[in-house]
Amino acid sequence: MRAAVEATIRALAPLCEGQLRLELRGVRSLRAFDAVLVIVALLARPEPGEVPYRLIGSVAAPDEDLIRGTVMAVLDAVNRVMEGYTPMPDPGAAGPGSGSDAPPP
Repeated sequence: MRAAVEATIRALAPLCEGQLRLELRGVRSLRAFDAVLVIVALLARPEPGEVPYRLIGSVAAPDEDLIRGTVMAVLDAVNRVMEGYTPMPDPGAAGPGSGSDAPPP
């Protein structure tokens, strides 16, 4: 499970463009309420001068798949935080579905 957390953190890193570092503090699975729950604790380290803070994510592992549940728990932990560090696309920029390659209405 630790490897799944680390891989997910590495996959998310380019989205933050170096403005936020995530560190694993702990990951656990437990059986409760007829389900396998995965809980992940991360430490978010923003840019220098800002105070680090904890992020906690949890999910009921689908089909008791601990790896998938671990990845989903990391995403649960960082869901709202990543929004502030991820650059938003320019609505006027050309891309799929814009300009002349868009299908007619």
